[in-house]
Amino acid sequence: MSKIRIYGGRMTRFSKEIMESGFSPGAEAEIVKNALSFTVVKPDTTLSQLENNLEIQLNDIGLRLGKRKLREAPKE
Repeated sequence: MSKIRIYGGRMTRFSKEIMESGFSPGAEAEIVKNALSFTVVKPDTTLSQLENNLEIQLNDIGLRLGKRKLREAPKE
């Protein structure tokens, strides 16, 4: 994984919600990258947590493309 520094000024811009979710100006974060995209990973995130999060993102992309349907909430 590559490391970047996230700045709240001219170099990068992140929304207030992202900055409040654990990314702070000057903090180091991990980057998982390939030829088309990259994922910025909060410090102390485990690979298991990252895998789960990426699965959620893939499901979201599938929904946006119309390939998947929303799962029904489990009935209690």
